[in-house]
Amino acid sequence: MFISISSKRTSLVLSLLSAIGFICAAFFIYQYITTKRRIADIAYAQSQKRTLETAQQLNSFIEMLKPLVNNLTQKLNTENLSTDQIKKILMEKPVEITGFGIAFKNKSESFYFVEKEDKQIVTQLEKIIDYTQPEHNWFQQPLEQKKSVFVGPYTDPATSEQVIAYAAPFYQKNNPHEPAGVVFATQSLDHINHVLSTLYLGQSGYWFITEPSGTLIYHPMNIRVTRHQSVQDIADEINSSALKNAVQETHEKKIGFTSYNNEITGNPSWLFFAPITSIGWTLFGVFDTYELPLNPNMMRKQLMNIVIALLLALIFLILSLALRNHITPKKLWITSALVSITLCGALSGLWNIRVRYPASDKNLIEIRDKVSLYKFLDNYGSVNIASTEQLTKLETPESMSEEQYYLRYRYKQGRYIPTGVLINDIKFVSEDQVEIVCLVWQRYFEGIHDTVARGFLLPQMADKPDIIEIGRSKKEKHETILWQVRATLNQNLSYRFYPFDVKNIQLQFWHKDFEQQIILVPDLDAYQIINPAALPGINQSNHLIGWYLTESMFGYKINHYRTNFGFYSYGPFGIYEEVERPNIPELHFMVSAQRSLFEVVTTDIVALLVISIILFVLLLTYSQQGIGWTLATCTTGFFSTILSQLRFRDKIPTYGLVYFETFYFLIYIVILLILITALLHLFKIKIRWIEYHNNIITKISYWPIIFGTMLCATLWYLY
Repeated sequence: MFISISSKRTSLVLSLLSAIGFICAAFFIYQYITTKRRIADIAYAQSQKRTLETAQQLNSFIEMLKPLVNNLTQKLNTENLSTDQIKKILMEKPVEITGFGIAFKNKSESFYFVEKEDKQIVTQLEKIIDYTQPEHNWFQQPLEQKKSVFVGPYTDPATSEQVIAYAAPFYQKNNPHEPAGVVFATQSLDHINHVLSTLYLGQSGYWFITEPSGTLIYHPMNIRVTRHQSVQDIADEINSSALKNAVQETHEKKIGFTSYNNEITGNPSWLFFAPITSIGWTLFGVFDTYELPLNPNMMRKQLMNIVIALLLALIFLILSLALRNHITPKKLWITSALVSITLCGALSGLWNIRVRYPASDKNLIEIRDKVSLYKFLDNYGSVNIASTEQLTKLETPESMSEEQYYLRYRYKQGRYIPTGVLINDIKFVSEDQVEIVCLVWQRYFEGIHDTVARGFLLPQMADKPDIIEIGRSKKEKHETILWQVRATLNQNLSYRFYPFDVKNIQLQFWHKDFEQQIILVPDLDAYQIINPAALPGINQSNHLIGWYLTESMFGYKINHYRTNFGFYSYGPFGIYEEVERPNIPELHFMVSAQRSLFEVVTTDIVALLVISIILFVLLLTYSQQGIGWTLATCTTGFFSTILSQLRFRDKIPTYGLVYFETFYFLIYIVILLILITALLHLFKIKIRWIEYHNNIITKISYWPIIFGTMLCATLWYLY
């Protein structure tokens, strides 16, 4: 028998502490589940509501064709309208619809007023097509059925766009039974897409629309539309039985929901669907659960609280079991092993939590959809009184709703230049510099940007960049210029939490006409989907070795420069005509990258683990091997740790202490303590707890102290 101690009271106290620990863990688990469920329920309800509202909004854009057509049809049936009167009525069409027209069976003066490239034009249909031919359903169906119908999509003869039409036959007073022609109004699919992309497209997901047959009309992956794929094709492609069931429910005109594996981001998602009743279409909304509005700091702390509570509960339980009966060396070693495994498991759990919920300081006004962009520009214009003559809010009547305002939003001033980027390659050339290869484009408009120079600057560049213009196209009144860029950019990166650091790589853009204080705006229309998790602006073949990209987005920073950059004139009374750059929003494109732990595990952690095992073997055998062997082993371990730390330091361009570096100092302390213990044994200095049973207390405490110290450092840095 090793120790003759009956410690029932101590065991009871430890059991009580263990029970308290499990109760706390249960409470934290309940808190975490409740918080996440509450947020998910709110997001679910909002997503469902948003899908229904979007379907209703699209339905209203289609339904607005009806009163126009019906009113004109009624007038034609009851009155003798002249050609001028008909043209006047057609010209009064609202801007929210694409076209409004009348087509006579005898093909005489069939007028069509339509919007084309932001202009209202009038065409005489009989001069561009023979609409009486059977293939023109928008004309034939209402005549054959003798009632108003929705038709489409079909190709508009005047604009070559895909449109839907609401068409109704009209009759002349002298022959009320034979249709004289058709009144029709059209709504383009591009307009419907504009509604979706402006009001509803953003970080929370994407949409697609299908015809009654299930064929896709709109999808952010446009190739699916051009190939005339159906929802059933997508379900077969991704092998989703849930989506197949949803297809059946859409045939029954149901409002529904199913789980869905996001085909663009690959993340688990919600799929809501609702009918667009007027025309029999179905709207599908995909909402990425990755984008739930979770506070990463709060969720991380709640999960870590669970791990800490479980850790303490298990340790108290292990100790209470160890003290329940007489203590033996075998029981002490088993207890040490169990405590070490528990600490190691807790450490692994904390690391996984940190990977799942990293801390990231973006320091950016994020632009995740068009409405947030428009609101930012309007708010910026309202607080910069000095520049209101250059940046003004779009004037709208009080009767105009917020939705109508944003749908009609245009960049009216010359200060705005749409700018886009596609990164083809990105890599770290040093720990605070990145090299990028990308395409950058800008759009300039005739009459607005005539006096504005073409081009941009990259103020973060570390050396002269290669910027080559590779394309310039002009269509109607806008010009698009495309550049290929290769540049090395300085970055302000923090390594305090290495290897759990997140790098927010930012591309800062200035316009070439520096003194004109031009504002660059993200060309959101150039991207099929702008969900940050889908990595818009990143080439799919791009790969950053040692990292994985988590999101990308546009945003703004407002820097307060204390210089006029030399743009001033000097006269007898001092400086005049000074051009300053205060409070100008500067466009940034940000890419977030999270470090892959593979390199850290295979190099740094393995090296430290091997050194720790060697030191443990030394601790077990130093009394038999002698002081010479002990000194040699400690020296080898010390210099191995130094070399490993120096190699590690080469990767970290900071003078501050980072998280992972604390493990190296732990090894130094362990080496020093082992050396002191060996010297005490050599000089026969008696310390009871060290000498007790061949220093068993120190030996069984080795791994618990190692993992416990690492755990404390982890909580200090990563909590």
